[in-house]
Amino acid sequence: MKTLKTTKQLLLAALSVISCATAAIGSYQENLSSYKVGSSLYSSNGPWIKFGSGKTKQPAANTATVREQDGIRYISLVAVGDNSINARAFRKVSLPVSATTNNEISADIRYDSPGTPSDVKSLSTITLQAQKDGTYDAASSLTFGLSKEGFLVRLGHGNRLESKAGGIKVDPNAWYRFVIRLTPETGKASFSVYKLNAGQQELVWEGDNLGLPKFSPKEFFSINLNVARPGRSPDQKKSSDFANITVGP
Repeated sequence: MKTLKTTKQLLLAALSVISCATAAIGSYQENLSSYKVGSSLYSSNGPWIKFGSGKTKQPAANTATVREQDGIRYISLVAVGDNSINARAFRKVSLPVSATTNNEISADIRYDSPGTPSDVKSLSTITLQAQKDGTYDAASSLTFGLSKEGFLVRLGHGNRLESKAGGIKVDPNAWYRFVIRLTPETGKASFSVYKLNAGQQELVWEGDNLGLPKFSPKEFFSINLNVARPGRSPDQKKSSDFANITVGP
Protein backbone atom coordinates (compact mmCIF):
# COMPACT_ATOMS: atom_id res chain seq x y z
CA MET A 1 0.00 0.00 0.00
CA LYS A 2 1.33 3.45 -0.93
CA THR A 3 1.93 6.00 1.80
CA LEU A 4 1.81 9.81 1.66
CA LYS A 5 5.32 11.17 1.72
CA THR A 6 4.94 14.94 1.36
CA THR A 7 3.32 17.74 3.30
CA LYS A 8 1.39 18.67 0.16
CA GLN A 9 -0.06 15.17 -0.11
CA LEU A 10 -1.05 15.19 3.56
CA LEU A 11 -2.72 18.57 3.15
CA LEU A 12 -4.65 17.43 0.09
CA ALA A 13 -5.83 14.35 1.95
CA ALA A 14 -7.00 16.44 4.90
CA LEU A 15 -8.84 18.84 2.61
CA SER A 16 -10.51 15.90 0.91
CA VAL A 17 -11.82 14.64 4.27
CA ILE A 18 -13.07 18.11 5.20
CA SER A 19 -14.77 18.47 1.81
CA CYS A 20 -16.54 15.14 2.16
CA ALA A 21 -17.70 15.98 5.69
CA THR A 22 -19.02 19.33 4.52
CA ALA A 23 -20.85 17.74 1.60
CA ALA A 24 -22.52 15.27 3.95
CA ILE A 25 -23.78 18.07 6.16
CA GLY A 26 -24.79 20.13 3.14
CA SER A 27 -24.06 23.57 4.58
CA TYR A 28 -23.84 26.46 2.11
CA GLN A 29 -21.99 29.75 1.85
CA GLU A 30 -21.92 32.02 -1.19
CA ASN A 31 -18.85 34.27 -1.02
CA LEU A 32 -18.45 34.74 -4.81
CA SER A 33 -14.70 34.17 -4.57
CA SER A 34 -14.69 32.19 -7.83
CA TYR A 35 -16.09 35.14 -9.81
CA LYS A 36 -14.24 38.09 -11.27
CA VAL A 37 -15.54 41.48 -10.20
CA GLY A 38 -17.68 42.88 -13.00
CA SER A 39 -18.51 39.47 -14.45
CA SER A 40 -21.97 38.05 -14.97
CA LEU A 41 -23.32 35.74 -12.29
CA TYR A 42 -24.57 33.56 -15.14
CA SER A 43 -21.22 32.11 -16.25
CA SER A 44 -21.40 29.12 -18.58
CA ASN A 45 -20.04 26.67 -16.01
CA GLY A 46 -21.40 28.31 -12.86
CA PRO A 47 -24.23 27.12 -10.62
CA TRP A 48 -26.40 30.22 -11.01
CA ILE A 49 -28.83 30.50 -13.92
CA LYS A 50 -31.09 33.21 -15.26
CA PHE A 51 -34.36 31.55 -14.39
CA GLY A 52 -37.11 31.26 -16.97
CA SER A 53 -37.74 30.13 -20.54
CA GLY A 54 -40.50 30.37 -23.09
CA LYS A 55 -43.32 32.50 -21.72
CA THR A 56 -41.39 33.05 -18.48
CA LYS A 57 -38.13 34.08 -20.18
CA GLN A 58 -36.66 37.22 -18.65
CA PRO A 59 -35.89 40.34 -20.69
CA ALA A 60 -32.28 40.54 -21.91
CA ALA A 61 -31.82 43.69 -19.81
CA ASN A 62 -32.41 41.71 -16.62
CA THR A 63 -28.85 41.12 -15.45
CA ALA A 64 -26.93 39.77 -12.46
CA THR A 65 -23.41 41.14 -11.98
CA VAL A 66 -20.75 40.40 -9.37
CA ARG A 67 -19.46 43.60 -7.79
CA GLU A 68 -17.25 44.57 -4.86
CA GLN A 69 -17.35 47.42 -2.35
CA ASP A 70 -15.30 47.83 0.83
CA GLY A 71 -13.87 44.36 0.37
CA ILE A 72 -17.30 42.71 0.14
CA ARG A 73 -18.38 40.93 -3.02
CA TYR A 74 -22.06 41.01 -3.83
CA ILE A 75 -24.58 40.39 -6.58
CA SER A 76 -26.39 43.30 -8.25
CA LEU A 77 -29.65 41.98 -9.69
CA VAL A 78 -31.41 44.23 -12.20
CA ALA A 79 -35.08 44.04 -13.18
CA VAL A 80 -36.57 46.11 -15.99
CA GLY A 81 -40.22 46.85 -16.57
CA ASP A 82 -42.29 44.02 -18.01
CA ASN A 83 -45.90 42.89 -18.13
CA SER A 84 -45.31 39.97 -15.77
CA ILE A 85 -41.67 38.84 -15.49
CA ASN A 86 -39.43 39.66 -12.52
CA ALA A 87 -35.64 39.34 -12.29
CA ARG A 88 -34.74 35.98 -10.80
CA ALA A 89 -31.38 34.28 -10.26
CA PHE A 90 -31.67 30.60 -9.38
CA ARG A 91 -29.35 27.84 -8.22
CA LYS A 92 -29.87 24.30 -7.02
CA VAL A 93 -28.73 23.14 -3.58
CA SER A 94 -29.23 20.10 -1.37
CA LEU A 95 -29.66 21.27 2.20
CA PRO A 96 -31.48 18.86 4.53
CA VAL A 97 -32.78 20.63 7.64
CA SER A 98 -32.51 19.11 11.11
CA ALA A 99 -31.91 20.05 14.73
CA THR A 100 -28.17 20.20 13.99
CA THR A 101 -27.88 21.12 10.30
CA ASN A 102 -29.03 23.95 8.02
CA ASN A 103 -31.37 25.47 10.59
CA GLU A 104 -29.96 29.01 10.45
CA ILE A 105 -30.20 31.15 7.33
CA SER A 106 -28.44 34.48 6.97
CA ALA A 107 -28.10 36.97 4.10
CA ASP A 108 -27.50 40.67 3.45
CA ILE A 109 -29.74 42.73 1.14
CA ARG A 110 -29.46 46.35 0.00
CA TYR A 111 -32.57 47.82 -1.61
CA ASP A 112 -30.83 50.33 -3.91
CA SER A 113 -27.63 49.52 -5.77
CA PRO A 114 -25.20 52.49 -5.69
CA GLY A 115 -25.88 55.04 -8.41
CA THR A 116 -29.38 53.80 -9.22
CA PRO A 117 -32.65 55.78 -8.88
CA SER A 118 -34.00 55.78 -5.33
CA ASP A 119 -37.65 56.52 -6.16
CA VAL A 120 -38.48 53.17 -7.75
CA LYS A 121 -40.92 50.92 -5.90
CA SER A 122 -40.17 47.22 -5.98
CA LEU A 123 -39.64 44.19 -3.74
CA SER A 124 -36.28 42.44 -3.31
CA THR A 125 -36.28 38.99 -1.72
CA ILE A 126 -34.46 35.70 -1.27
CA THR A 127 -36.46 32.47 -1.42
CA LEU A 128 -35.32 29.03 -0.30
CA GLN A 129 -37.63 26.52 -1.93
CA ALA A 130 -38.28 23.38 0.10
CA GLN A 131 -39.16 19.84 -0.83
CA LYS A 132 -40.57 16.86 1.03
CA ASP A 133 -40.09 13.32 -0.26
CA GLY A 134 -38.80 14.77 -3.53
CA THR A 135 -41.86 16.96 -4.09
CA TYR A 136 -42.03 20.77 -3.92
CA ASP A 137 -43.40 21.84 -0.55
CA ALA A 138 -44.83 25.37 -0.59
CA ALA A 139 -45.76 25.12 3.09
CA SER A 140 -42.08 24.83 4.01
CA SER A 141 -40.52 27.34 1.61
CA LEU A 142 -38.92 30.43 3.11
CA THR A 143 -38.89 33.98 1.72
CA PHE A 144 -37.43 37.14 3.24
CA GLY A 145 -36.57 40.61 1.97
CA LEU A 146 -37.54 44.26 1.83
CA SER A 147 -39.31 47.02 -0.03
CA LYS A 148 -39.28 50.79 0.47
CA GLU A 149 -42.12 50.33 2.97
CA GLY A 150 -40.53 47.72 5.21
CA PHE A 151 -39.32 44.17 5.73
CA LEU A 152 -41.04 40.85 5.24
CA VAL A 153 -40.56 37.22 6.22
CA ARG A 154 -42.82 34.51 4.78
CA LEU A 155 -42.75 31.16 6.57
CA GLY A 156 -44.55 28.92 4.13
CA HIS A 157 -47.55 29.64 1.95
CA GLY A 158 -49.70 32.49 3.30
CA ASN A 159 -47.76 33.05 6.54
CA ARG A 160 -46.40 36.49 5.71
CA LEU A 161 -45.02 38.73 8.46
CA GLU A 162 -44.40 42.40 7.66
CA SER A 163 -42.86 45.31 9.56
CA LYS A 164 -45.11 48.00 8.04
CA ALA A 165 -47.38 48.24 11.07
CA GLY A 166 -44.40 48.97 13.33
CA GLY A 167 -43.49 52.19 11.58
CA ILE A 168 -40.02 50.90 10.72
CA LYS A 169 -38.40 52.79 7.87
CA VAL A 170 -36.00 51.25 5.37
CA ASP A 171 -32.84 53.12 4.43
CA PRO A 172 -32.59 52.18 0.72
CA ASN A 173 -28.82 52.72 0.69
CA ALA A 174 -28.05 50.56 3.74
CA TRP A 175 -27.24 46.89 3.97
CA TYR A 176 -29.63 44.84 6.10
CA ARG A 177 -28.78 41.41 7.49
CA PHE A 178 -31.59 38.88 7.81
CA VAL A 179 -31.10 35.98 10.23
CA ILE A 180 -33.74 33.22 10.40
CA ARG A 181 -33.44 30.50 13.03
CA LEU A 182 -35.42 27.28 12.72
CA THR A 183 -36.25 24.63 15.30
CA PRO A 184 -37.65 21.94 13.01
CA GLU A 185 -38.42 19.46 15.78
CA THR A 186 -40.97 21.91 17.29
CA GLY A 187 -41.86 23.97 14.21
CA LYS A 188 -40.70 27.22 15.79
CA ALA A 189 -39.11 29.89 13.60
CA SER A 190 -37.67 33.21 14.72
CA PHE A 191 -36.01 36.01 12.81
CA SER A 192 -33.97 39.17 13.30
CA VAL A 193 -33.13 42.00 10.90
CA TYR A 194 -30.07 44.17 11.51
CA LYS A 195 -28.95 47.38 9.86
CA LEU A 196 -25.23 47.19 9.09
CA ASN A 197 -23.10 50.29 9.57
CA ALA A 198 -19.31 50.55 9.86
CA GLY A 199 -18.94 47.02 11.15
CA GLN A 200 -21.78 47.38 13.66
CA GLN A 201 -25.17 45.67 13.70
CA GLU A 202 -28.29 47.52 14.84
CA LEU A 203 -31.38 45.42 15.47
CA VAL A 204 -34.33 46.98 13.63
CA TRP A 205 -36.96 44.21 13.57
CA GLU A 206 -37.51 40.77 15.04
CA GLY A 207 -40.28 38.27 15.52
CA ASP A 208 -41.36 34.63 15.38
CA ASN A 209 -44.18 32.41 14.20
CA LEU A 210 -46.03 32.26 17.52
CA GLY A 211 -49.72 31.86 16.68
CA LEU A 212 -48.96 30.73 13.13
CA PRO A 213 -48.71 27.17 11.76
CA LYS A 214 -45.55 25.24 12.56
CA PHE A 215 -42.69 25.71 10.11
CA SER A 216 -40.60 22.55 9.68
CA PRO A 217 -38.92 22.30 6.27
CA LYS A 218 -37.32 18.95 5.50
CA GLU A 219 -34.88 20.08 2.81
CA PHE A 220 -34.11 23.21 0.81
CA PHE A 221 -33.45 22.41 -2.85
CA SER A 222 -32.97 25.85 -4.42
CA ILE A 223 -31.98 29.42 -3.64
CA ASN A 224 -33.66 32.22 -5.58
CA LEU A 225 -32.76 35.92 -5.69
CA ASN A 226 -35.70 38.04 -6.77
CA VAL A 227 -36.21 41.67 -7.75
CA ALA A 228 -39.78 42.53 -8.72
CA ARG A 229 -40.36 44.30 -12.03
CA PRO A 230 -40.64 48.05 -11.35
CA GLY A 231 -43.52 48.51 -13.79
CA ARG A 232 -44.50 47.59 -17.32
CA SER A 233 -42.27 49.91 -19.35
CA PRO A 234 -38.85 48.50 -20.38
CA ASP A 235 -37.45 51.97 -19.68
CA GLN A 236 -38.05 51.41 -15.97
CA LYS A 237 -35.25 49.74 -14.04
CA LYS A 238 -34.66 48.50 -10.50
CA SER A 239 -31.38 47.14 -9.07
CA SER A 240 -30.83 45.58 -5.63
CA ASP A 241 -27.82 43.90 -4.04
CA PHE A 242 -27.36 40.53 -2.28
CA ALA A 243 -24.36 39.29 -0.27
CA ASN A 244 -23.14 36.78 2.33
CA ILE A 245 -25.81 34.15 1.75
CA THR A 246 -25.25 31.40 4.30
CA VAL A 247 -27.15 28.29 5.37
CA GLY A 248 -25.73 26.26 8.24
CA PRO A 249 -24.26 25.34 10.53
